[in-house]
Amino acid sequence: MLAKLSVLLVGKGYFPFRVAGDKNFFLELTPLLVERGAEVAVFSVNDQEEETFLQRAGSTGKEIKIHNVKRPFHLSSSLPKYFGRAGNLHYYHHLHSAWQEVPEIFLTILANLPRLRQIIKTHGIQVIHFMDNFGPAMALVKKCFPDLMVTASALTYCARGRHYDLFYKYSYKPLDCTVCYTEDFARKFRTWGHAPKRLAVIHWSVRLPSRALLEVEKKALRTEYGVTEGHSLLLWSGELQNIKEEDFFLALETARTVTGEDPTSHFVFAFKPESFRPEYKKFAGERIEIITNVQDFRAFLEAADFLFSPMASPRVIVAPPLTWIEAMARGTPVITTMAGGVRELVVDGSTGFVSPSRAELASTTLRALRDGNLSQLMAEGRRLVAKRFNTSRTADEYLALWRRRRKN
Repeated sequence: MLAKLSVLLVGKGYFPFRVAGDKNFFLELTPLLVERGAEVAVFSVNDQEEETFLQRAGSTGKEIKIHNVKRPFHLSSSLPKYFGRAGNLHYYHHLHSAWQEVPEIFLTILANLPRLRQIIKTHGIQVIHFMDNFGPAMALVKKCFPDLMVTASALTYCARGRHYDLFYKYSYKPLDCTVCYTEDFARKFRTWGHAPKRLAVIHWSVRLPSRALLEVEKKALRTEYGVTEGHSLLLWSGELQNIKEEDFFLALETARTVTGEDPTSHFVFAFKPESFRPEYKKFAGERIEIITNVQDFRAFLEAADFLFSPMASPRVIVAPPLTWIEAMARGTPVITTMAGGVRELVVDGSTGFVSPSRAELASTTLRALRDGNLSQLMAEGRRLVAKRFNTSRTADEYLALWRRRRKN
């Protein structure tokens, strides 16, 4: 029988329901950890009045306690926090620059150390895992709780200069293990001098869809946006990695070129509520729609022919985005540009289409639209996600990592 394992997940914006953000991965992962015998609690900077939320842990009948944490201050009153519900879609976002957040988060953790200590004692925590990069606050937690195993997820790398690299390098350095979502990111950490034994690659993932959309459902969604039989629907969703607005304008410029050359192509740009701005509407055009607040985005993903998701900078390292994985799990190939982490999911001509450069993005997109082998790409994408990017496998890998490291 496996020894008891008690884990505290620490992050921002974790709620007991799906939101327009990356915590949907952990929301689906935590019940699987509990089903496999782990005890899990969550410590999340949610800026809510409620002290705790409860999340049901799948079929176990157990509940996961989410301890809500409020920031003691916000550096700019002109950058408000959002939490709400538009239709059926929950959204949460705290608007600020990355550098404003560093002192905010550090002082939030510092102010909440007594509460964190009490939570660790109450739940008998053995492992603390940071779902987000909390910067110097992670080193503070490791120093305050040296007997606990402290690990963290490394999601994306945005190549913003020397200081950004140093921030990443020293934020993760004191931890027992950094969980990189791609091999490319693990290689980047090794160039910063991180020991290989303190690195692990575990892909984030999605639950595999329980059923496929009926053709009548797909047709209804496509008709809503003027996509008739024999035409193609390309869906852009942003900002997938919250990297730069430049990604949107690259995709928009390409959409205009493609629709000009292929009269059967339709593009829909679907923004998350918290990143949508009304002025984006002015960029809509013939067979180019710009929308927000999609109520059933997963169905929309499956109804599309392609997920169109180029990145302006080749220097980023992506997870790759959960939206890509969800799209391919539903048989929707991804069209993107080459960047770090891309090839671990999207292989040109095999599971999707990858443009080698920005300049060739329009021609790559037109090639995808004219490809006669899409059914095989759809099948290959589904197989890859089922094998390497499903949440059941990820849960096993996290538990194996934590148990193995604790033995050592």
